Amino acid sequence: MRRIGIAERVRIHARSIWFHKVVAPRYYSKIRPGDIVIDCGAHIGDITQCFFDRGAIVHAFEPHPEAFARLSSRFANEPKVHCYNQAVSKEAGRLKLYLAPDDDSMGAVQASSLMAEKDNVSTDRFVEVEVIRLTDFLTGLGHVRFLKMDIEGAEYDVLPDMIDAGVHKNVDFIVVETHERSMGLKPKHAALQAKIAKNRISNIDLNWL
Repeated sequence: MRRIGIAERVRIHARSIWFHKVVAPRYYSKIRPGDIVIDCGAHIGDITQCFFDRGAIVHAFEPHPEAFARLSSRFANEPKVHCYNQAVSKEAGRLKLYLAPDDDSMGAVQASSLMAEKDNVSTDRFVEVEVIRLTDFLTGLGHVRFLKMDIEGAEYDVLPDMIDAGVHKNVDFIVVETHERSMGLKPKHAALQAKIAKNRISNIDLNWL
């Protein structure tokens, strides 16, 4: 697992502050009561809460069982928030969700990934989770105002599948936290950037946090 140096930690912290103070509020302001929003990688629901506070109907996906338990409990009495104990990918089934090597804290749970190439997970520690094809879910849902994706590297499988099927056109705004810091994911990141550019797609923002 790659260790993060002090300088990189400072850059990450500064970027986080800018994101939470400037970038995220700009996007939240685009959401109106009744809008359909999808939160992929919802964790314990902090971002889901922001969407809910704007009056959105939220579909929140979280595959990790402990994080999902907190998420579903948090919104148990909110009919506008639909919680799914599932991961999203390019096909449905069951897959391994790889975990941090030696940390079971809720903070470490956020790094759990379907992608074995991700630097901060161990292929020796995993849980099997249910996976849906996000493209199919979007097709059945119709028009979506906002899709947030923080799925720890699986965006490199999900987004190309969405683009090939044309369902990205059903979503007004797609924001994605990317994970090219993991060396094994850098080629996939470059390929995704090229695909977005080639198709002249303007509603996918790869700079979510």
